[in-house]
Amino acid sequence: FKIYSASNGNEVLEILYNEAVDLIFIDIRMPGRDGIEITRCIRKFNMNVKIVVVSMINDRSTVQNVFNAGANGYLHKNTDKCELIKVIDCVMQNVIFLSEEVSDYLNDLDFSGHNLNTYSQNDVPLTEREIEILQLICYQFSSKEIGQRLFLSEKTIESHRVKLMLKTRSKNLA
Repeated sequence: FKIYSASNGNEVLEILYNEAVDLIFIDIRMPGRDGIEITRCIRKFNMNVKIVVVSMINDRSTVQNVFNAGANGYLHKNTDKCELIKVIDCVMQNVIFLSEEVSDYLNDLDFSGHNLNTYSQNDVPLTEREIEILQLICYQFSSKEIGQRLFLSEKTIESHRVKLMLKTRSKNLA
């Protein structure tokens, strides 16, 4: 595989016009047009490329704008190697990815503009851990209680909740 690098949004678009690209990591703040605007431009001519927006900005409206523009994921810049691998796996399997730093915003985000019907259980099966967490959710355990039972952090459980909602096409936690 090839890795390309661009220093601004126009270079990103130029690469996409000339090369077959599967996955893009794009910063919100770039010289010239920002990452959200470039994501909108990309979506006008390429619905297949996966786009992950990377930023330190993590307010609700910015995160919503990222997904309204057509991004497949939002990754906080302070991510570690494990989460980077996780985001690549998720978006390449058509699962929207939210960094743990913004997973609390899930209930406030509107994914109505996304084609969530492509994220079916057949395309992306639930993992054993997700099934375990889903069962505990059904028994009405809180994220904190689930984390204590499974020896995981509350943030990790919230991240699993986000993925479960997207995989099951649920519109809210209930």
